[in-house]
Amino acid sequence: MKRYIPTLKNYSLLLFGLTFSAVMAQAATMVISEDGGTIDYADTNAWSTFTPGDGKLPAGRIPTAGDITTINANGTVNLASDVSSDVPDLINLANQFPGEATAGTLNINSGGNLVLGRLTISGNGSAGVLNIQGGSVSANGTNAPITFGSDAGILNITSGSFNDLFTGSRTVFTGTGGNCLGVINLSGGSLNSTGSVDNEILRLRAAQINISGGTLNMTGGQVVPGNSGAPGNPVTTFTVTGNDATILTDRLNVSVSPTTFVFNFDADGISPFVSSAFMNLGTATVVVDGTNYTGGSGSFPIFTATNIATLPAGDISLVGWDGYDVSIESEIVGEATVSINVVVVGEGQDPTWAGFLIGTDGWVDTGSLLGWINVSTDDFVYANSLGKYLYLPESQVGDSGAWTYVYD
Repeated sequence: MKRYIPTLKNYSLLLFGLTFSAVMAQAATMVISEDGGTIDYADTNAWSTFTPGDGKLPAGRIPTAGDITTINANGTVNLASDVSSDVPDLINLANQFPGEATAGTLNINSGGNLVLGRLTISGNGSAGVLNIQGGSVSANGTNAPITFGSDAGILNITSGSFNDLFTGSRTVFTGTGGNCLGVINLSGGSLNSTGSVDNEILRLRAAQINISGGTLNMTGGQVVPGNSGAPGNPVTTFTVTGNDATILTDRLNVSVSPTTFVFNFDADGISPFVSSAFMNLGTATVVVDGTNYTGGSGSFPIFTATNIATLPAGDISLVGWDGYDVSIESEIVGEATVSINVVVVGEGQDPTWAGFLIGTDGWVDTGSLLGWINVSTDDFVYANSLGKYLYLPESQVGDSGAWTYVYD
């Protein structure tokens, strides 16, 4: 009887085979087990592997290295724990195949800590949603931390943080073919993507970047916003609302693609874009809206830097400033423009309804016409003398102050 005596070579081959098999068994396409369900990301029983031949099979684990993970079929995944030791290559918040049900939602709640290679927030005709609302998401792959695909996905940050850990020049947010319909809403927390050297490019391609609070930190490199300029591609629009946000860059270069900046003042001011070095605003369009401003005279910067090399090619549009004299002034130190300011003079106009002054809590004195009415409930007004509500849109009030109303 011959005995099999393993040699070192045999052991090496056997060990390689076992290791390779284990890696192949580990890496997979992962999906949530229940279509349309709501699961805990950290629940090992909530995930399945997927292959076209076998369909879904229980995975018994959470997504990890090598996995491509899809949250689809209208599913919702909540994370409130630290799973940063398991790092999936890619998470798709999108349909797996064209024609499926709507994409999924990933909620990162307080205590949640997720590290991944890359993230896609739309695809195959679907738009997913990532809500960061107290936890942390970090991307450590290469080139594009977040891809919105060719469909409009949404990234909401209300607290917590999104951290781009990539290095070198890169596209931070992108879409298919440079055409991005994605929407980013930053109202709290922070969105961080930083460079390490002056000429490191941080490209921002998204249709809408809405900032009303929190911190946008893109220091250390050169921020270049805007979709590619091909016909039909949406213009990237930054909309800043109110004065609760911090927007930081070292170098802001808006000279490559058309980019729109909308500044919506709140009752008392606006948050500026701040660069520690230069700005180039050559292809920028700027709109400054004072509809909600109720303060007095003042000077409010919207862009500040050590040197603003090129100002917007077109005029800066000023809208919604009834009752104020408003102008745009550039502050110059030496030969460098260091700030673009909105200068407001006046106290504004008292609010009116159909020509009548609106008093405290929405009360309006219409005199002999209808006495005191309350207009704080839109088209339904409360008539104090009648003790009831009337359907009375402001648009139905004639130039003479007369109106037609119906009550029972």
